[in-house]
Amino acid sequence: GDGQHFFFSSRPRLPGRSRSVRWVHLEAAQGLDRLALFRLAVKYNLHPLSINDVLDNRTATKLDRYGSNYVVSVDILGLPMDFKNRASRWRAHGWADVVEPPRVRIHRTHATIFLSPDCDTFLTVHQERSDKSSWLQMWRQGVEHVHGFCRVWKGLQEDLQLGDGPEDISSQTAADLAATKKKIGPPKRMRQESAEFLLYESLHRVVQQLRPIAEAYAQRLGFMHQMPVSQLTKDWMDEVAEIKLEVYDVIRSIRPLKSVVKHLTEGEVISKTAAMYLEDVNDEIESTIADIEHITKMAVTLESAHQRHRDKSTSDTLFALSILSAIFLPLQFATSWYGMNFVEMPELQWEFGYHYFKGVMLCVFLTSVSSILLFTSGCLSWCTCCRGASSCCARRRPSKIHRPSHSEDHEQ
Repeated sequence: GDGQHFFFSSRPRLPGRSRSVRWVHLEAAQGLDRLALFRLAVKYNLHPLSINDVLDNRTATKLDRYGSNYVVSVDILGLPMDFKNRASRWRAHGWADVVEPPRVRIHRTHATIFLSPDCDTFLTVHQERSDKSSWLQMWRQGVEHVHGFCRVWKGLQEDLQLGDGPEDISSQTAADLAATKKKIGPPKRMRQESAEFLLYESLHRVVQQLRPIAEAYAQRLGFMHQMPVSQLTKDWMDEVAEIKLEVYDVIRSIRPLKSVVKHLTEGEVISKTAAMYLEDVNDEIESTIADIEHITKMAVTLESAHQRHRDKSTSDTLFALSILSAIFLPLQFATSWYGMNFVEMPELQWEFGYHYFKGVMLCVFLTSVSSILLFTSGCLSWCTCCRGASSCCARRRPSKIHRPSHSEDHEQ
């Protein structure tokens, strides 16, 4: 069939072109077809160590050279498809209709890119990689698998087929697709360039998937920031602390990609023209890292506000306890005084001694409450109590200025 013809036939020559570029993509998100991988390894003379890395599916983001082929391993981070659908509804309706943004989860996949030395063959293998590959799962309890769909390769295929136009083709019918293809024409730039430009497009689209992650975290933390501080629950604050760890993990996954792009631009792997394009990818990576690091500052701001609220609540509680102690401390003193076991206490022998004691307690209680209310309202302070008796509260009088007399003026 078509597969046998592909594996055993030579590459067709396109009219009007000295050489043709072939892109072979092996989609293994639902499971790796090992037979197809081995056949591709035989056809394109792929090194056994690179095939072992694909089978192992634990390789970090890096750039290697196996034999005559360059191999780029890259982790792809993105949002799940259900989260993207909700985000599109948020942008359509605005913040007024948003109740609460969902918890941000990251979908992880991995791609292995093979680039031939002549830059005429571009082979990609895309595999699913769950969150258990991240060290953050050591912190969490259990492994939560996030389902998603990576549109890097699908979008690249659509652009190769239809062109570089900005039109949305996701909802077009077959007739509309044919009309769009006729109007736009073949994508000249991606078809005329070598496989280096496909490498640039792939890395560029991988980096573009990172910005929606930062926007999703910003929306989630922004919603928490709009809520009153008193309504920030413990679950939300635990989530904020976990978001900080997730952001560190995202940055940890992005930094190796920056090193890969740096090696590609500064080395002799690709041409100067492709290296110029990859410099834009490097700038976008730095901008994305800066945006994601700003998420950490937002989380720290929420934690600081919540901590200040807790400190204020603790201070108010201690203040209330201090007021109660100030009110009942004189009563406790009087009770302790008359509760002593002395033989001669005249007040105990009085006819109306009990009523006298109650009157004294009532006066002490009212005096304590009135003093505390005056102190807390600012009408009474220690300075007003000691005014006239202390030099710190005395009204400062202007010092006398020495003016020379007429005789002194004459002598001068």
